[in-house]
Amino acid sequence: MVPFRALQTAGRTRPLVLVYHMVSDEPVPHTGDLYAHKTTAEFDADLEFLRRQYRPIGLTDLLAEIESGGTGSEHTVLITFDDGFREASEIVAPLLSRKGIPAAFFITKDWVGNRSLFCRHKASLLADRYRRQADAGTRRACRDLLSSRGLPAQPFERRILAAAHRRPEVLERAAALLGVDFGAYLRRVRPYLDADQIRDLMRQGFAIGAHSVDHPRYEALSLEEQVRQTLESVAFVTATFHTGYRAYAFPFDDRAVSRAYFDRVNGQDLVDISFGTGGMRDETVPRHFQRVGMEPMDARTTLSRSYIGKLARRCAGRNRTVRV
Repeated sequence: MVPFRALQTAGRTRPLVLVYHMVSDEPVPHTGDLYAHKTTAEFDADLEFLRRQYRPIGLTDLLAEIESGGTGSEHTVLITFDDGFREASEIVAPLLSRKGIPAAFFITKDWVGNRSLFCRHKASLLADRYRRQADAGTRRACRDLLSSRGLPAQPFERRILAAAHRRPEVLERAAALLGVDFGAYLRRVRPYLDADQIRDLMRQGFAIGAHSVDHPRYEALSLEEQVRQTLESVAFVTATFHTGYRAYAFPFDDRAVSRAYFDRVNGQDLVDISFGTGGMRDETVPRHFQRVGMEPMDARTTLSRSYIGKLARRCAGRNRTVRV
C-alpha cells in the first residue's frame, strides 16, 4: 500500500477543498435516499485525520491568498458544507469549534427559514414513507400513479427520485397517496437553517456562501438563467448577512458551465470565489476550485482514491477541466 503522505505529495492538490452535506446520528428522511451521511463519530474521525495531514484554512484565508497573487498553499484543506441544513448549526459547528477548525457553509436562498422544501428532499421523504409505512394497497396505488404518467413503476423509491425535477406534480399526487404533508414536515422538522442560525455561525467565525436560488441542475439551464441563479443568490447572502465577500458553490456539479458563464461572472468581478464538485481536477478558471465529495467513506480512503485517480488522469493527460 502506498503511504498516504507519498500520495499527498505526488498529488499536489493546493488547496484541497472538501464538500460534505450532512452529519447526524439519526436517520434523516429528507436526505436518506439521496446519499449516506456521516455520523458524529465518523465526522470527528475525519477531522482528526485531516488535522494530522493538513493545515485547515478558512474561506477568508484562501481569498486573502488569491488577492495577494497566490493560488493556494500545499498541504492545506478547506472544509465546506452544501445546502444549509440545520445540522450545520446544531451538530457540525460545535464539532468544528471544539477542534478549532474553520469551515464554509453554502446556503440555498429559497430554503433559508424553511420557506420551501426541495423537490429531491420531497422525493426522499416519499421513498422513506413508501418503504417503511405503506401497505400493499398504497404501494400498488403509487406504482399505478407512475405508470399512468408514463413512468417506470418499479422500484418506486428510485423512480420517484428520478421524477423529482421533471415531474413535480407526481410528487404532490404521491404525497396524497402516502399521507405525507410537506408543509407540516417543514414546520415540524425545520430541516434548513434560518437567518438567526446563519448569523450565529458567522459570529463563531464560519464563512457563509451562496448555493443558488433553488438548487437547479445547471446543465438544464440557459446561460442567462445560470447567471441569474448565481447572482441572485450571491446578492441575497451578501445583503442579508453582510459577508464582505461573494462566494458561490454550484449545486450538483459545474460540468456543463461554459467559458462564457465564467467570462460573464468572473470577468465582470461579480463573484470573488466559486467551487465545483469535480474532485481533484486541475481547474482552468481562475478563482474557481474543484472539491472532493466526502460521503460516504472515511477521509483516508476517499482522499487516497482521489489522489490515485488524479495521478492516473494526469498520466493520461485528462485531469484538466475543459470549458467550451
